[in-house]
Amino acid sequence: MCALAGSACIPGGARAEAGGDLAQIIPADALIYVGWWGLPPSEAPESEHARPDSWLQALAVLARAQGGEEAAPALAQLAELCQVVGRRPAGLALLDFGVGAIGPDVQAALVIRAGPQTGRIEELVEGLLTSIGLKGGERIDLEGASLKSAPLPGAPFAVCWGTHKEHFLISLGSQAAGSLLRGIDAGGPGLAGNPELQLCREAVAGKNDRPLLSAFFNVPKLVKKGKALADALTGGLPPVVDAVLEEAGINGVRSKYLQLSLDEGVIRLAAYAHAPRPRKGLLQLWEQKPLADADFDFVPADTYFMQACNWDLSATWRHLHETLERIDPTLSPLVNNFMEMVKGLLGIHPVDDLLNCFGDTWVLYDAPSHGGLFFTGSVLVAEVKDAERLRSGCRTFVQRISALPVLEGKVKLELRQGKCGGRPVTSLVFSGAPVPVAPSWATFEGRGVFGLFPQTVAAALAQLDPQSRQSSLAGSPDFKRLRRTLPPGTLSTSYVDNAAYLRFAYPLLLMWNCGQQAMLGRFGVDPDVAAMPMLSAQLRSTTPAVGGTMADEKGILFVHVGRPVTAPMVVGTTAGAVSILLPSLQRARHLSKRTVSAANLRGIGQACSLYADEHDGRWPPDLDALRDAGYLEAKQLWSPLDEPGNVSYVYITGAGAADDPELVVAYEKPELHRAQGTNVLFGDGHVEFMPLGTFKDVVRRTYQRLGRESELPEFAR
Repeated sequence: MCALAGSACIPGGARAEAGGDLAQIIPADALIYVGWWGLPPSEAPESEHARPDSWLQALAVLARAQGGEEAAPALAQLAELCQVVGRRPAGLALLDFGVGAIGPDVQAALVIRAGPQTGRIEELVEGLLTSIGLKGGERIDLEGASLKSAPLPGAPFAVCWGTHKEHFLISLGSQAAGSLLRGIDAGGPGLAGNPELQLCREAVAGKNDRPLLSAFFNVPKLVKKGKALADALTGGLPPVVDAVLEEAGINGVRSKYLQLSLDEGVIRLAAYAHAPRPRKGLLQLWEQKPLADADFDFVPADTYFMQACNWDLSATWRHLHETLERIDPTLSPLVNNFMEMVKGLLGIHPVDDLLNCFGDTWVLYDAPSHGGLFFTGSVLVAEVKDAERLRSGCRTFVQRISALPVLEGKVKLELRQGKCGGRPVTSLVFSGAPVPVAPSWATFEGRGVFGLFPQTVAAALAQLDPQSRQSSLAGSPDFKRLRRTLPPGTLSTSYVDNAAYLRFAYPLLLMWNCGQQAMLGRFGVDPDVAAMPMLSAQLRSTTPAVGGTMADEKGILFVHVGRPVTAPMVVGTTAGAVSILLPSLQRARHLSKRTVSAANLRGIGQACSLYADEHDGRWPPDLDALRDAGYLEAKQLWSPLDEPGNVSYVYITGAGAADDPELVVAYEKPELHRAQGTNVLFGDGHVEFMPLGTFKDVVRRTYQRLGRESELPEFAR
């Protein structure tokens, strides 16, 4: 699946090749199915940096830092596999899991429709399997096909792989391989004929979308299998598990489906839960009224982002409270007592004096007129049912907080009533402390406006007022066009101006890219400061994005449409991230090898003790004596930080026989740690990594106590 992940980000809008849906050869009762539909070669790549092999350069550097140069052949195979597989249809399926006769059992398979490339894919996969220790593999005949099989270390099932007709497949377990082979021979309908998958695909389908990636989850079967596995591992699940599954709404979901597609040149992501009405538990949270056009009228046309939704917080609290009570009746009194405790401390009841004051329409947005930095200009516009009660609650809250002993005499919280832009605004001022914000709010015709500064609130008030309102997002051609791609009756709608954020971030990304590309030169990689495309090219291919959620009688659907920054931009910045990670990865790799070396020293200490027990208390004259007598293997005398074949440890003869826990028995050659220190074995058997200066002191002390100062190593003199 690494190859699929690498190729899934290939830019372009070409149609998936015919027969891209492999669900027809997947068993109809599959628990999970992930399908990659495949893309043909792009007719006009945006730049050479959009090629998958360019994408893999940063990955190669990263993996080399983790695995050393020995990883290079596997990386080359992975790069070629991405090239070969990325343009071809593939499917990954989880068919079964549970506890078998001798341990956990998983049946899963990956199948690729590769045509004439099946043989080459098999060679590449075998190379990668060899790199992780699965060498060889014996030939087996299964469902009339000849496959290879190799046991998976530590698992009761084998890995099977091979080609059949125009497909390559690799599986965990022979049962999964057999199921896929039967599906290939039958040619359908398989999972594609499953009514649940058909319903989900119909629900998410756009007008002209061409699927790229999809995922299907058979929720009831997954829950049943998961419960059976947990029951087998734990000896029995408590009854509360069924109550949680019911009240969380999981039992009400028949299937889930995700689909990533191209629709008229933009990327479309759809997620669907088949959860028919009447819905229970937390699924009731999606029982909200749809948004109206008027809910967007006051959002400025040049807004950076907007999130609007209908959400009755008071009703949501009731649902949550009732859900907890049905799961465990003892929880309800605890929650009520906690609410009363909060009221006693803050002077307001979170539900009665806060949530009940609001209606169900909420709009969060930011715009250039707010003058904010990043998200500091954001404002929340909410429907308010009881403005006076809300104002009273805010005053009480501030008074109670101000009286807390921790603030007494240090910070004074004050509510300031004033006008900003000619409009009344209330602000919370932290008098006596350098707090860079002044949370502010105001009301206008049944709506409350909340922001971090009085200026941002005043700007939003001006937009709320039809007399002073500027152009609205609701009238924006881009927003109207993209909103038409959403399902009707959305409960929530989001909007992001990707171009605006790109203009803001591009200068920073340019400097980041140049600096970090230059850093890659330290690791033997040729810097490519031109890897990131021009801003104008990115702006031409970037569109705003909208998203929305709706619920009907059959289920709940989320759709997100738009084109964010494209592949070359990501490639240009990936190298920078790699250059930052490399030193940390190299350090982690060094620490890992240091840990292995410390374990070798502990083994030397244990071998010395065994030798002394069997030789009348005499300790070995040298490390060779331990190896020759079979107390140690030769590999235990080699540190992974040293050249292969070397003896990496120095043994101090007589230190162990002195029976002094503070004397050094053996140590790792300090030059292997670049003068940072070394691993040291002491007389009591413990191993410690010591800084170089401290290490020299303990070595000198050891030779002094043994009366052999003349033998002191040169580095410790």
